[in-house]
Amino acid sequence: NKEFLASTSVFAEMANNNVDLPKIINEFIINTYILNKTYSQNSAEIKNELIEHFDIDVPEAIVRTQLKKLTREEVVDYNDGQYIINPEHRQARQYISENVDEKKDAQNEIFDELSRYVKLRKGPLNDNEKEKLQSNFIEYLFDNTVEDKYSTLISAFIVKNETDSSFLKELNLIREGATILKGIYYSTDFNDTNVWRTPLTIYLDTEHLLSLSGLNGETFEHMLMDFFNLVRDVNAKTQSAGQKLIKLKYTRTVKKEIENLFYVAKLIVEGKATLQPGKTAIKRIADGCSQTSDITRKISEFFTKLRGMGVSEAEEIELFDYPQFNIVDERALIKYEGEKDEDEINKILEEFTYVNIMRRGKNSRGFENIGHIMMTGDRVTRAMSFDNDLKIAGNDFSFATDVYYVTQRLWYKLNRGLGFNNPLPSTLNVVNKARVIISSQINSSVRKRFNDIENEIASGARTSEELKEYYLRLRANTSNPESITFDTLEEQIDFIYDDNDLENYLRNRSAEKSTLKARNEKVTSLQEENLQKEQEKNDIKESLINSSEKQAKKIFHFYKIGAILTIAGIVIVLAFIGYIFKKETDSMLSVIVFTFSGISILISLVSWRKIENWLKNIAYKEHNELLSEYN
Repeated sequence: NKEFLASTSVFAEMANNNVDLPKIINEFIINTYILNKTYSQNSAEIKNELIEHFDIDVPEAIVRTQLKKLTREEVVDYNDGQYIINPEHRQARQYISENVDEKKDAQNEIFDELSRYVKLRKGPLNDNEKEKLQSNFIEYLFDNTVEDKYSTLISAFIVKNETDSSFLKELNLIREGATILKGIYYSTDFNDTNVWRTPLTIYLDTEHLLSLSGLNGETFEHMLMDFFNLVRDVNAKTQSAGQKLIKLKYTRTVKKEIENLFYVAKLIVEGKATLQPGKTAIKRIADGCSQTSDITRKISEFFTKLRGMGVSEAEEIELFDYPQFNIVDERALIKYEGEKDEDEINKILEEFTYVNIMRRGKNSRGFENIGHIMMTGDRVTRAMSFDNDLKIAGNDFSFATDVYYVTQRLWYKLNRGLGFNNPLPSTLNVVNKARVIISSQINSSVRKRFNDIENEIASGARTSEELKEYYLRLRANTSNPESITFDTLEEQIDFIYDDNDLENYLRNRSAEKSTLKARNEKVTSLQEENLQKEQEKNDIKESLINSSEKQAKKIFHFYKIGAILTIAGIVIVLAFIGYIFKKETDSMLSVIVFTFSGISILISLVSWRKIENWLKNIAYKEHNELLSEYN
């Protein structure tokens, strides 16, 4: 509830201000007197009041221990089972409840903003839906549930506000406070200085091994390395005679899954398979590989790195030799058939059976004493692990948990009573969690849609060529947490919630093809029309040029005739002049000589070729101008 969120945040803030846990518990104990308007309570009443007012469930043994300390400090007096508070201390300690009220106001504003965001995406919320959203938001911050109907939108809301430092501080305080309170809940004595007491083997699933090796992206690698470093630190504080209390292993089934991923990558490199969308690890394995020997080298490096980190293969056991510990159940196949296929469900149940065998069926112990547990990032595996229908008994500890739970428990054990100055592991950072959930949802949607198009092709409803671009689009949508940013967020959320994405794509693609066809037809028509006009223009131009050339030839012919007649006239004139000026003594021969002398002089001055060229230029002037204009 809201009180729990607010008190959790105050709790973490006090711890970050170097107030140790016993003193923080003392302050909350004193405030139960104030809020309950009383001066006298017993330990059981105080435990209940802590739950009622702050929703903080502290073991009564710790409450009694702290009340004894408060008695020695004369904050309370003990009398016949009752703890009576000193009025002066009661009056001076009201700031806790005041701080809780301030936190409630700040958190109410955050929730109102969340409600508005969800309303924009999903439509108006009724009172029941608002209450459900608030409950999901609280469970989300406390890592108490598997993903629910609002987890993706809550994640989107967080990423959308990741630049608001006060917003992030408030949410991370809640997560830090939750880690502290969960640690207190499982504690019985603040004076117990043991970090860890009993051996614990954690079996990592396929995705966690890939994350440790960096094949799932930087965010997952940081989260798993934070977890790994916590395990290493716990072992460093508890190790004796070279024996680690917490061991990290993987089962034979997980090893086969890893080997299969590398085999698929090898087929991709050989060109015998294509990369399925949503498989980020396979893509990273295949990247940079040009031949199968590169994949062989990478798988060798993968397992060598794990061994170097102390992560080893678990012993192989024959499950059928222990029928009394068998977890495989027909009910699981029916209940989760919509989530995974039969082989996958059976594989999960066999992993549970392996853990149950290693525990020898002793499942009612707490996390620190459970001995063996799976750590998985798979949503369905976690859901099945918490399913009471699949447990031997309803109160049994789950067969699997997630990295958030284990990181919280180890972080608390290492930091208890130290003021909590160390920063939260990246696993517990609320933005990282948000990005992981959105990325997981995107890749899940990608894989589902890829399976859908494979079914469409197999049934003959669609062709591979028809869905080729959609397949490429799915590959482009494959996501890792670090690719979830403010700029791409809304588009990615739209992709997750678009149940008709394939149909919409095909519809839009069909519309695009129709539009493109109409546009191409129009372009072709315009091109043909332009060609026709161009041809008509060329025909007109050619006609004009031909007509002009004919006209020029006629003019030139006319000019040549005129020139010849002119020359002939000049000759006649010269002959006539010679005849007029002929003397009596001149003979006809001398006149002819005179005439031809004049013609020779005239020819020497102007040649016929020059006359002809000049006449041609004049005759073809307009024709040449026309050619120049069209060229």
